[in-house]
Amino acid sequence: TICLAILAGHFQGDVKFYFAEGRIVTYLSTLLLILIASHCTAIFREVIKTAPFSSGAIWVFLVSAFCFAAIDEFFMIHENLDFAIHRWTGLKETAVSDRLDDIVVLFYALFGAAALFLGRRNLVRFVTVRRLVASGFALAFMMIGLDILTNRRDIATDIDLHSWLSVAEDTLKVAAETLFLIAVRRCWIIVKS
Repeated sequence: TICLAILAGHFQGDVKFYFAEGRIVTYLSTLLLILIASHCTAIFREVIKTAPFSSGAIWVFLVSAFCFAAIDEFFMIHENLDFAIHRWTGLKETAVSDRLDDIVVLFYALFGAAALFLGRRNLVRFVTVRRLVASGFALAFMMIGLDILTNRRDIATDIDLHSWLSVAEDTLKVAAETLFLIAVRRCWIIVKS
């Protein structure tokens, strides 16, 4: 899908065309997030069959977090946050304030990582997916760095470089989500066995 989006964009004269908000890569990302949330729901249901509800609390958090992420992705909530802040506060848009939405995504990722760390006691049986999750977070943090870099063309000023970095940003996002999906799929297999 990513390669086809790049190729189709190239033939339209803009490699990042299908990577823009509200286009095919947004829908792919939303689908991946929904699949992750649905796997977390299935895992939660299996976990609480044999353990107290509190053992499944981390899975409830993950369901909520990935559902929220899917809604945010589809409706572009965080992308519009900096516009809303400028409108509500009357602040003049600057290079820093224009990147507030990117910082929000950073906090999402940090909050998710902290929740997994705090809930690690209930995740011991899933230790085999730790590398997948860590790799997913590594890609997510690289994606956030590129998002901050490409938010506007004030750092990466060359148009071609900016376009390719934008494509790389969304490619990293989809790759991170894919790793998270593989991880929760493996967790589901573990609870079913």
